[in-house]
Amino acid sequence: MADDGARLLAMQSNFYDTPEVTWASDAAGTPSVTAPGRHGEVTLATLAAPGTKASPDGSSVTVDSITDADGTSASTISSLTASVDLGAEGGVQKVRFVDQHRRGLLTAGGLYDLRVSHTWSHTGTFPITVKLSDGRVLVTSVTVRDGAPAQPTGPVVGPCDKPTVSFPSGSSVRDDSRLDVSFTHLTPNTWVDVLIDDTKIGTVHTDATGSGTQDVPITYQTPSGAHLLRIAGPDGRFVEKVFTVTSKTPPFLNAITSGVTAKASSEASNETAPNGRASAAVDGNPNTFWHSRWEAPVATYPHTLTVDLGREYALSAMRWVSRRGNPNGRVKTLVLEFSTDGSHWTGRQPVALPSSSYPTIVSLPKQADARYVRITMASPQDASQPFAAIGEVTFAGLANGHADQPRHDPTAHTWAPPAHCQVTPEPSPTGRPTTIQPTATPASGSTATPTGTASQASTRPTRLPATGR
Repeated sequence: MADDGARLLAMQSNFYDTPEVTWASDAAGTPSVTAPGRHGEVTLATLAAPGTKASPDGSSVTVDSITDADGTSASTISSLTASVDLGAEGGVQKVRFVDQHRRGLLTAGGLYDLRVSHTWSHTGTFPITVKLSDGRVLVTSVTVRDGAPAQPTGPVVGPCDKPTVSFPSGSSVRDDSRLDVSFTHLTPNTWVDVLIDDTKIGTVHTDATGSGTQDVPITYQTPSGAHLLRIAGPDGRFVEKVFTVTSKTPPFLNAITSGVTAKASSEASNETAPNGRASAAVDGNPNTFWHSRWEAPVATYPHTLTVDLGREYALSAMRWVSRRGNPNGRVKTLVLEFSTDGSHWTGRQPVALPSSSYPTIVSLPKQADARYVRITMASPQDASQPFAAIGEVTFAGLANGHADQPRHDPTAHTWAPPAHCQVTPEPSPTGRPTTIQPTATPASGSTATPTGTASQASTRPTRLPATGR
């Protein structure tokens, strides 16, 4: 495992660079191109060294053994410096380590560009030798030719650059398929959240330009109609765009969200409130959860949750969301029963659920007129687990005399740049310039204007949220 970390870093694949492993490093020369007479940094080599950090000035790389926000790690490198012999072009010079993939608490790090600042006087191909302080020697070359583009060495996403997103394969997809997504100008070299209809489905790592591509999974039984994709970085930058799903599952209309209460056969009162309690299953927040009693004596199947809708409804559907971020307690089979008084139960309906954290919509029989719904959870997804958990359960229906609620498609918002950013005016129909005042919204705010246009991006890995109690 110690030898695999450098390869995973070079592939931009995330892993946990635990301090239980003394991670090895690997390095290779990188041929570069520049122009004569141009002064700037040129990348000469790449170093993959899990569990390390570069010094603030980039002069060295050391093992990250300090207990701080990103945790500790271990490496065969205790301290590493580098130099380069430019021969007649400049002699021996120090090399700067530029971190391309910083360590975080949940992200491995230690991928560096090795750069030198120099001005080549004339065209040609120059052999280069990079020497690391641990004895390794890397051989590469620099080709100097007229008109060569400059290598990017500084930030490529400005404070006023607006993120963009596009769907290269189209904005209409089927359920149980994938949405092709390409984005630009988000936070560079970091993990950004991917959400659909405010539900986080995973994260994707951006490249050095803040760009990326990803095939976003559209789950089975996603309701037909318009949905909202949102990609958001840790600095408040975000981008949104509406897409359309074609599905046999109808939209979840007429959701009953007020005056709903619940009681359960048991509760995990040792969970941090509101979690563990029956009320968390109907509070409108899928990030809270009800959990059956899991401390001794452990409550076992069957578990029941009785939902009081507050008044009688002609019910049409149920939306079930398992506990988020943890597969423990996922239910496999259940039985629904309906009542108008909480004592007499009718309309027994068995339901089989997928092992997923995504919402599942269950159609209900037309005769399901009820104020109370009793949910009897019969079996778990994991046969070894005696407990059950629910992130959120919601019913849809109409009270007597009420009409269907109109469907409102989601609206995509755009990230608003800081107030100091200049907005380029567009020509008016008369050809005279038009003055546009900059928006005075903070960097993390949003406005209800359409999203930006498409741009190219590069592929980066996806990571699902970590699990665990």
